[in-house]
Parts: sequence; structure tokens; C-alpha cells
Amino acid sequence: DLRVGIKALAQVLIATALYASGVGFDAILFAGETPYGLGIMSFPLTVIWLVGVTNAFNLIDGLDGLAAGIAALACTALAVLGLAQGQYLLAGMAICLIASILGFLPYTLHPARIYLGDSGSLPVGMFIASGSLLALQANANYISIALPLLAASVPILDCLYCMLRRSLDRRSPFSADKGHIHHILMALGLSHFRTVLILHGVSAMAMTLGLVAMSQSHLGRASFVAAGLAVVLLFFWAVGYLSFYRILSSLRQLRYLVREEKSSQRSYEELRLRMREASSFDEWWNTLCHAADVLGFDTVSLDLDRRAHGTCRLEWSKREPLSSDHPLTFQAPVLQRRRETPLLATVTVDPARSGLELCVARYRFFARLLDEYNLSTLGPSEASHPQPHLAVTEDVTSPLGPDIASTA
Repeated sequence: DLRVGIKALAQVLIATALYASGVGFDAILFAGETPYGLGIMSFPLTVIWLVGVTNAFNLIDGLDGLAAGIAALACTALAVLGLAQGQYLLAGMAICLIASILGFLPYTLHPARIYLGDSGSLPVGMFIASGSLLALQANANYISIALPLLAASVPILDCLYCMLRRSLDRRSPFSADKGHIHHILMALGLSHFRTVLILHGVSAMAMTLGLVAMSQSHLGRASFVAAGLAVVLLFFWAVGYLSFYRILSSLRQLRYLVREEKSSQRSYEELRLRMREASSFDEWWNTLCHAADVLGFDTVSLDLDRRAHGTCRLEWSKREPLSSDHPLTFQAPVLQRRRETPLLATVTVDPARSGLELCVARYRFFARLLDEYNLSTLGPSEASHPQPHLAVTEDVTSPLGPDIASTA
């Protein structure tokens, strides 16, 4: 029942303790004879790797036996690396964990009688992540980290893609949903057991290509490692889990929204200066009309109570008519000095032109203007008895360009 923040803090502290004890990224050999030292990047990469792989196993533990089977494959890769590099302590620990998982696996297959849970998946993930770093320290060749990565590629790539997808959807990357790879396979109509078996098979294929890569030269080793990752990615794409079109579409949409949000923010800063300089009601109203035009609204209106002269409505609209039969309407109160009842400003906008979300974001800036610079910020006479000096006609052209109509 611990919160995510407490779990993450504990994992970071454990990763830091492991790094302090000598377990971490020191150097990696990609090609040639000289390893590439990581320097100051060693510590953050170590923490990211340890915490990331640990949580990947926790997140993939969504079906009975799924995380346990993939963990057994990853431990097999560690055992092979330990034996090949003469790290018999690492190999022995990995073999012991394999035996424990295999003894546990029959009871966690569907329908499960016992589960890994956090107290099972997190330690297993941490052991696999730290064991791969021990193998890398014994042999700086990148295959020492690539082989365990291929064996655990399904949970790792699933975790990364889920975080990317949630971030592009502007949600927390740690929020829960039903979008993991095993959920997608179940939605296709596969049974619980077949889904687990297929994911185990894909992981085994990727690990096998990694084992073959150990005996290859530099070019062949890189080719087999790339082929192992390609197997998992192609499987994700084939079942409809990985959609490059969706990623590109989400990136374009996110870029558009960020650009428009920054543009509205800049316009808001300029409009604040103009509203601050308004000393009369006419200047305030003209600036408000200009703000509506700049922020993309189609109309803005304000109902005034002129006491002896009755009520009147000030209206501004763009010259081109609305293209939508169902415009979006927002209303905001406009405070007055010495009056408890505020006036009501109404703006309309066509949601088909820029989308609902952007319309609401622009209205937020418009509302901030009215909140900061309302009629109570004008002079006492102007704020208490706003008297527009605009002709009461059907079509009055303001100095700003748009049409202002004041109708009694």
C-alpha cells in the first residue's frame, strides 16, 4: 500500500548504495580495444538502469506467470555470462534464482495460487539489473549488458513505450492503464495462458540471438543484437501495440499545442501592458476587443447598466461570420467599483477552427485579463458609471479594425 513516491525513493537509495559499493557503469567497449569511460555520467546511468529495470519487471507482472518466466530467462542469460567470464559467484546466484523461480512457477501460472507481487518482482528485477552491471564490470564489452537486456527486452521496451505513450497523451508516465502489451494480446482474444506463452517465446527468441552474438566478431555481434531487438519491436508492431503513426501524430499535436500556448502567453503579456495603460472605459473596452481578436475569439459582448439611460449591450465581432452552427460560449464576470453585482462579458469561438483544448487555454488567458484588469481598476468615475462614448449604431468601426455595435 506504499505510495509510488516512497517506493521510488527507496529504489533510488538502494541503487545509490549499490553504486557506492562498486556496482555501476564504469566503461563500455563498443568496438576496438579501448573501452569508453563514462566519467560523471556513471552514477546517473547506474541509478536509471537499476531503477528502470526493477520497475519494468514490476509493471510487466500483470498476468499469472508472465514476470516469473521472463525473469527465469534473464537469470539464464546472467548465468551464461557468469560462466563465460569466470564469475562463478554471479553464475551460482543466478542459477539459485532460476531454481527458485522454476519451483515457484507452477503455482503462479493461471489460475495462480500465489503471486510475485511487489515484494517478489522488485527484488528479482533489482538482482537482474545489478547482476548485468557486475557482468559488464568483469568484461567491458557491451554484450555483457546487451544479453540480459535482450532476455528482458519485453518488459523493458513495454515500460519505455508505455511511459512515452502516456507522456505524449499529456498524462503522468507512472499512471496506471490497460495499455501494456499483455493487455493488447488479451484484447485480441488470446487466452491468459497463450498470452503468457507467446511473450515467453518472444523473450526466448531475443535471448537466443543474444547468445549467438557472444561468439561473433564486432560486426556480427552488433547485427545479432540489433536482430534481437528487431524481433521484439516487430512483434509489438505486428499485434498493433506499437504504432509509429500514432507517435508521429501525437508529437505533431503536442508541438502544435505547445507552440500555440507559447504564442498565447506572449500575447497575454502584451495585452496586460495595454490593459494597464487604459484610463477610460472606451480604452478599456477597445483593448478588450483587441484581446478577443488576438486570442482568436469570434465575438465578445458586455451588458451595461446605464441607470437613467437603461441598459445597453456592447458587441464586437469579426468581419467573417462563424463557420460553425454550434459555437463555444464562455462567460466571465467583470467586477465594478462600489457595486456588488458584476457585469457579464461573453465571448464565443468556433471550436472547429482550433479545437476545444486550445479554445479553453485561450479563454484562460482572457479570464486572467478580466480578473486582473476589470472596471474596478479604472478611475472612480469611469468604474462606477461606465459611459461608452460610442455612437449607438449598428456598425461602428473602431480604431482597432473590428466592428463594434452598441445596441440599446
